[in-house]
Amino acid sequence: MAVRWKKGFNPEIVIEKLSKIRTLDGEKVSFLGWEYEEFISVLKSMVDIDESIPVEMSH
Repeated sequence: MAVRWKKGFNPEIVIEKLSKIRTLDGEKVSFLGWEYEEFISVLKSMVDIDESIPVEMSH
């Protein structure tokens, strides 16, 4: 597998917090507040990306 969650992390906690600040308007998704940036940074730090994936595809 090329991308996986790092061991010892629980992404469900952060995903739950993201869902609490999410708003839906038809097909449009928005997030309220400044916490979004923090939560996304935390999620990115939990992902282990295989080194064989080109940098262009890993972001």
